[in-house]
Amino acid sequence: MTAGNHKIIFTGGPGFGKSSVIEQFRLEGFHCIPDAPRQVLEEQSKLKSGILPQGNFERFAMLVLERMVRQYLSAGPGICLFDRGIPDIMAYLDYAGLKVPEAVAGQVNKHSFHSTIFFFPPWEEIYKKDRVRYETFEQARSIGDCIKHTYKNLGYSILEVPKNNIRERVKYVERHLPLI
Repeated sequence: MTAGNHKIIFTGGPGFGKSSVIEQFRLEGFHCIPDAPRQVLEEQSKLKSGILPQGNFERFAMLVLERMVRQYLSAGPGICLFDRGIPDIMAYLDYAGLKVPEAVAGQVNKHSFHSTIFFFPPWEEIYKKDRVRYETFEQARSIGDCIKHTYKNLGYSILEVPKNNIRERVKYVERHLPLI
């Protein structure tokens, strides 16, 4: 994790608006990396014997780790906005009460991001379940708490994105990007 690094993480519990903000940045021409856990969930849920967190959380986490490392390596130079970072896997494993495998910890140490992250806090008014987001709002809040705790423990500075419409949230991030 370094301050000069231009790989910037947007994170928080599921359903709190980070992907909508990332999408707006993508439309404005920023290089953005999509939410790997959601991609893997969508792909695996279509398979007859797909690996899902409800069935085998650890194997699912390893699939997500592989995807996130590939995304990280494909980012290239310049500012890149990530919809979740590799440390999120540690937080999800913590939430599930599982030990973090050395493979995950090793990848977190090997692939650094900017030292400041944008955290999207719990926001019940916008939270919606969908075909792959199965958590209740309270579970999503708890996941968000684990994510925030994980990033703090890893030494990241956390900027909490205010609850507001997408445009105002984008403006908040834009005001802070020059500082990053």
